[in-house]
Amino acid sequence: MEYTATQQVQVRFSVPTAYGRYTDALYYPPDAVPAQSVVDAAIQARVDAWVYNIEHPEPIEEPEPEWTVTCEDGEVVDA
Repeated sequence: MEYTATQQVQVRFSVPTAYGRYTDALYYPPDAVPAQSVVDAAIQARVDAWVYNIEHPEPIEEPEPEWTVTCEDGEVVDA
């Protein structure tokens, strides 16, 4: 595999939230840096997604205990 170095513009940001400070970075090619309003919208979208994931965590699926067996008919019995 060949590695080609490319330059990018890094936009670092840190935003205070109710859950602590969210710190991240956006990367753009030097010839395609968007307007400040687009960068601000991208930053807000990242922060909103982070806060949403904190407020709406995916449920944790509890594994079935190892001492049970599921029969072909779907019945669960102790092993």
